[in-house]
Amino acid sequence: MERTCLLLLLLSTLVYCSLGQGGGSSEVQVVGPADRVVALAGDDVILPCSLEPSVSAKDMIVRWTRLNPKTENVHLYRQGRDSNEEQSPSYKGRTSMFNDKLKNGNVSLKLTRVTLSDAGSYRCFIPTLTIQVKETTVQLFVDDVFPKSQVGLIIGLLIAAAVAVLAASAGVYKWRKHTEKKNQTISEKIRDFSSSCLSFVVYCSFNLSASIVASTCQLLL
Repeated sequence: MERTCLLLLLLSTLVYCSLGQGGGSSEVQVVGPADRVVALAGDDVILPCSLEPSVSAKDMIVRWTRLNPKTENVHLYRQGRDSNEEQSPSYKGRTSMFNDKLKNGNVSLKLTRVTLSDAGSYRCFIPTLTIQVKETTVQLFVDDVFPKSQVGLIIGLLIAAAVAVLAASAGVYKWRKHTEKKNQTISEKIRDFSSSCLSFVVYCSFNLSASIVASTCQLLL
């Protein structure tokens, strides 16, 4: 009887330990965003990816790839450093990870100068994990700064603005020509008046001088 009780107790302990070790609550998971990531063309964007619960990823391998339309190597971290010898040319010099946050399980990717062609599905894959699911997918949507639906409107506004500027310039030119012509007419009138006044003064001066000479001659005689 005592042996049976001991066996049951031992079996219960083994089952309890097995359940405790196999519980999913302590398993590390690769977690990505619940919604897609949206960015404007030309901006920088962060593709979130992390380990939960938080464990250090400094000694792990982290591989970022783009899944569509074809698989491309976006960024590779291994042996404590970035290793992008096989990186796709379109991502050269535009990717980086937060190395100071790897110890907290943050394996997010920063993508700079986003282009419309960068839109798609990105996979964050950590092959060194011992869990079954070692990856998560991040959807990136890139919006154009000037959507095609607004290009026609923008061009129309630019043309209207150009026409307005040309019309204003023509008006200013005509006003200047009119002002110059008016000023020229006034100047000519002033010049003619000045000439007349000068002639009159000369005439008066000459007559006055002649009168003075005649009077002086009469006195002398």
